[in-house]
Amino acid sequence: MFQRYAVYFTPDGEMGAAGAAWLGRDIFKGQPVAQPDFKGVDLPRLTERPRRYGFHATIVPPFRSHPDKGEADLRRALDELGGELSAVPLSGLQITLLGRFLALTLPRDAATTPNALAARAVDAFHPLRAPLDQAEIDRRMRPHLTKRQATNLRHYGYPHVMEDFRFHITLTDRLEEPRIATRAGESWFGELLATPLELSHLSLVGEDTEGLFRVLQQIPLRG
Repeated sequence: MFQRYAVYFTPDGEMGAAGAAWLGRDIFKGQPVAQPDFKGVDLPRLTERPRRYGFHATIVPPFRSHPDKGEADLRRALDELGGELSAVPLSGLQITLLGRFLALTLPRDAATTPNALAARAVDAFHPLRAPLDQAEIDRRMRPHLTKRQATNLRHYGYPHVMEDFRFHITLTDRLEEPRIATRAGESWFGELLATPLELSHLSLVGEDTEGLFRVLQQIPLRG
């Protein structure tokens, strides 16, 4: 039984294996993975929160399913989406400090981005999600949100969607001193960042009662 669902891009292959080791958990198997050891970096502590979510880029943010919809409806929607959408090259991935946490991101001037793909996926799953109640909206409403982000939160349940979406793969919790962790990340992911990566599939993931996400279904993009 899963309390929430989401749609992720979950890299596999060498990048997926490196990400699972960095975070200490395999999102496909739902099992712990031994983490590398870096001098001066307490990696288990710095990755405690993102470990729950697994190595991924969020496409459709976590949501509760609509009372009239079940997991089968979500699986069917993802399969239909896979037949509509095409793969997107992800060129120039880099380790970036987003606010106070590290993430893999695309350059601001990237030739191709999955922004349109993510917007289409959010729209497709919108009828399948339970809306937030007012207490949830109030709890998530932050003073720094723009007017558009606040509207996104009320309508879609999350502020950073549609025009406010930015592709990223979270690597750490908030950092007080990011320099050492950044060097560790660059050392660990190193050559993989120069290797072409393609967003060629989408995954339906579920959050179990312990707050851990794992892949339930992976669909290739066939459009």
